[in-house]
Amino acid sequence: MDKNNLKKRLTGICENGILAVNEGAVFQEPYIPYIPDKWNGVLVLAEAQNLAKSNDDYVAILKAINRKQKIERLYYAVKTENKAMIQPWDDGSLKLAIESALKVKACYTAVSNAVLWSQRSNTANINPSKFLMDRSARI
Repeated sequence: MDKNNLKKRLTGICENGILAVNEGAVFQEPYIPYIPDKWNGVLVLAEAQNLAKSNDDYVAILKAINRKQKIERLYYAVKTENKAMIQPWDDGSLKLAIESALKVKACYTAVSNAVLWSQRSNTANINPSKFLMDRSARI
């Protein structure tokens, strides 16, 4: 399957996985992985996107975009922020681990989060609830 068809299928899956009720998530929409143009077939998962108060500028950007763009937010972040907005990926630590352990180039590796929703208190990122973890595993 080519990347565009895969992206379209994943977007459809996420459209069907939108939370009916907020459930404490910052956004109701789950999101698809960022898959580079020359994908090597490897997908790396971090925990969950950090949408804490320290990332309010990015949260404001996400609030302003439409539902489809939220589902494709990692592509949007790479395009506008020049990073995926996944901390261990963006700071290079996860890329280094991937290249060391799997002997593949990180720049050809897809990335996302295992949990497709983030939660936060008034000022800080909090660990995702069991409900959101279970829901992500089903997706």
